[in-house]
Amino acid sequence: MEKLNEVFTWVFIVEMFIKLNAIGPKKYIGDRMNWLDGFVVNLSIFEMLMALFSGGAGGNLSAFKTIRIFRTFRVLRVVRLLRALHSMQVII
Repeated sequence: MEKLNEVFTWVFIVEMFIKLNAIGPKKYIGDRMNWLDGFVVNLSIFEMLMALFSGGAGGNLSAFKTIRIFRTFRVLRVVRLLRALHSMQVII
């Protein structure tokens, strides 16, 4: 699970930087869903750095386990997009 967490974190980091380069920082900040994505990515980067400098996921990172719930909000973004599509509304 930890390895998958790291892989998906890197995927989201790459996605954020590609999006920043594609639409520019001004448009990126203009979309509130990007605020959530940026917050989750920055939190994940901070968590990875803390784990790296503390020598692994020690007890001092236990506070981050409760903050990881913010990652589930990325799923809400997909659900929001699916609700907007008429064909997906029929399926749902």
